[in-house]
Amino acid sequence: MTIISDAEKEQMAHLRSLMEGVSFDGPVPETPYDHQTSVVSTNCSDNDIAEMKMILENLKSVTDSASKTAIVESKIDRTVRDAMATEKTTRGIRYGGKWDIIVEEIENGNKPLKYYSIVHSDTNSVIAKDLILYEVAHYVVRLLNEGKYINHPNIVEMLNKENSFYKYRTDAKDYARKISSLTKSGDSRRVDVYEARYVSAKDKAKSILSEIRQMYKSS
Repeated sequence: MTIISDAEKEQMAHLRSLMEGVSFDGPVPETPYDHQTSVVSTNCSDNDIAEMKMILENLKSVTDSASKTAIVESKIDRTVRDAMATEKTTRGIRYGGKWDIIVEEIENGNKPLKYYSIVHSDTNSVIAKDLILYEVAHYVVRLLNEGKYINHPNIVEMLNKENSFYKYRTDAKDYARKISSLTKSGDSRRVDVYEARYVSAKDKAKSILSEIRQMYKSS
């Protein structure tokens, strides 16, 4: 059995009056419901109100589903826009017909290091140089292609995050080398110190990388 509160009765009666274009003889319900109001319309039966409540709940379900679908379609649409705006070049990719992401590889043992520079294709002006994350380079050209400048707060924030990521990643590598050296020399006391520093730097780099990827996905 559906239990209908007085508040719901008043709200449903008001809604029905709006739908049917008739006057409503009770007060306009407030949100949240004003429990001091004592006048309740009796224009609708409990069955009518229960049916209307079910309809509204179904409408809410459809609206929620549509919102989720819109989010998914938005992500697909962004992917399609990126694909249409991107073309391969001999040096990397060109985005929006005027922003080049130039890829440079440097030998580093078994795994070469990649660096990304952003160049305006019409003027050959270097906008950003030696970025280490493709997500950062792609994020920046997306915003530049929308007409934003290099000093736009979102671009500055992203570039600062990459700088911080690079710093902590480099620190972690340095601490790892130091740990290896101290371990070989038998200096266990200092090993413990550098292990703590290594873990801290590694965790910070990982956290910032996660923030960068979230910003990239949300753009």
